[in-house]
Amino acid sequence: MVLGGYFIYTLKFKTVETTEAINLIPANAIYFLEAEKPIDNWQDFSSSSFWRFLKKHPYLEEITEDANYLDTLIADNKFLKYFGDRSFFTSAHLTKKNDYDFLFLVDLKKASKFELTDVVIEKILGNEGYIRTKTDFEGYTIVKLYDKEAKDNLYLCQVKNFLVCSYTYGLVKNSILQESDNQLAKNAKYQEVYNRTSNSGIARLYLQYDLLDDYMKIYTTGNEALMKDLSTSFSFTGLDMVLDENEALLEGYTSLPDSVEIYTRLLQEYGNAEYGFQNIISSRTAYAQVIALNKFKTFYTKVLELRGNDPEALKKYKNLKNKVEKILGLSLEKDILAWIGNEIVLAQNLPSKLHRKEDDLVVAIKAYNVDFAKEKLIGIQRTIKRRTPTKFKKMSYKNYDIYYLDINGLFGGFFGKAFDKLTKPYYTIIDEYIVFSNSPKTLVSLVEDYENGNVLANYEGFKRVADNIGEEAALFTYINGKMAYDVLERNIKPNEKNNYAKNKDYFNFFRSVGISYTSKGEGFENKIYMHFTNDEDLEPIPEIEVDSLASEYLEDYTKELEKLSEAETFVLTEVNDGRFVKYFKGTEIVHIEAETKNGKLHGDFLEYYKSGTVRSDGKYRKGRKTGRWKYYAEVGTLEEKDWEGL
Repeated sequence: MVLGGYFIYTLKFKTVETTEAINLIPANAIYFLEAEKPIDNWQDFSSSSFWRFLKKHPYLEEITEDANYLDTLIADNKFLKYFGDRSFFTSAHLTKKNDYDFLFLVDLKKASKFELTDVVIEKILGNEGYIRTKTDFEGYTIVKLYDKEAKDNLYLCQVKNFLVCSYTYGLVKNSILQESDNQLAKNAKYQEVYNRTSNSGIARLYLQYDLLDDYMKIYTTGNEALMKDLSTSFSFTGLDMVLDENEALLEGYTSLPDSVEIYTRLLQEYGNAEYGFQNIISSRTAYAQVIALNKFKTFYTKVLELRGNDPEALKKYKNLKNKVEKILGLSLEKDILAWIGNEIVLAQNLPSKLHRKEDDLVVAIKAYNVDFAKEKLIGIQRTIKRRTPTKFKKMSYKNYDIYYLDINGLFGGFFGKAFDKLTKPYYTIIDEYIVFSNSPKTLVSLVEDYENGNVLANYEGFKRVADNIGEEAALFTYINGKMAYDVLERNIKPNEKNNYAKNKDYFNFFRSVGISYTSKGEGFENKIYMHFTNDEDLEPIPEIEVDSLASEYLEDYTKELEKLSEAETFVLTEVNDGRFVKYFKGTEIVHIEAETKNGKLHGDFLEYYKSGTVRSDGKYRKGRKTGRWKYYAEVGTLEEKDWEGL
């Protein structure tokens, strides 16, 4: 009776200062999720195949338990349900260098009039044998609930109209401190995104990019460049989620940082074009990223103008320009960039039977005029053959010519860090696209897929993506969950291998994902489409079959190029006039001694085996081999070679 009177009195007469959830979320949130009317929306969400799968998945077991626990405490509690709908928030934060945890916020609304006393805690939680202790911090009381069975600590604190919960004490403290600081709420980039994000779906997701790099380092290695690019290219993304039985569509907006990278700013300015890579890229694609530009010539002209604002990018570009122009006598703009059209694609394929151990990385560039592109590329091949000792030959497979292009760093030097893995590529022409790869076997596989119609445009998973988010954007990413698992497995840290293996079903569940960035205003409009199902019958991926003769020929061709000596493939990077010495990697053993003049090889040239014996001996003049050269086996036997090329 007394307790009932207390509740009635408090509800009717007591006033509580209120705040917004964004004022309680610490500024180091990697992402945070907002759900209005969680009780009503929960029924739709919990009945979906999406949630049925996620809640039983080992990887999400801990998160699911936490969410279900809090849902039981709050959303399904009759005492609190009396006070109406609440908004629910959860945010992820780095707590250590290699760990993170979650903060949960629940808008108590009318229930916030009740203080978090032992009596109220018992009413909300029931008497479940928790050990309760209290600490005071900045004028608020933090309650620690120790679960003897689970050996976990749950921390709760009422901050104005919100119940703040976490399994990490420091996050609750940071939430209290944030209330008076409001860093996120004051962030203009977040506000820009918030104002452009709808609230018509079941939840809203906000992502903060500058923390993404550190977050991903917990799990992966080998993708540092890509993560760094993302962290510096975008500021915030806000997405409104609409969920169906086997698919989800998220729509929203992405803001850009003030000191945004050159590429991102210009992509925002000159982006948005229809892409067609799906007509030539294999259905074995694990993931692909597409840059689509309406004015590539204007884009790269602006890139060149703005290089001075980015010292690192400027240095890389100057190195590339030196290789291409000073050493090879080519024009980077007129001979290489002039034929590029409105589409640049970076794709990672699932390796075929042809070579399972190699990295099936592909760069496809659409030519605005394919005949003009052929003319320029043939000219480049002739120049390389004439001005360097590079020895290469053309191979043909099913009427597709495959060439070797010895210009290291071409793609990373111009298109950014994500393209650094493509070093000295092979290339062929498929339809309107110049297709590059580190391996000729990859190109043969692509030719086979293209000739047999095994391309993304005919793949059901990609069709679903295209139907839901269109085929026009500035930046587009496609992911096949099953194949992405197999590819990414190679980049997982050894200590995370077991945890990653638990995610196999999780990757398989997401059959196809599409992410688009479309230039709009000062940022990008976003669409993310996900098709998911736990059906075991996966859409089959055609396997590559190459006739034995072609396979043997390809193998011989590859081995011959791999056996070339340093002298035969030598291209200068940064040299000064005078004597040039190169050492075997990680040693003080001399590999090459050479003379240079005006940035070119000029004078004596000696190449050594690691044992110290001479491998090749000759002279250069103005960057070109001259006179008679001598070649030696490691035992010292003289061997002559023909330098006419193959």
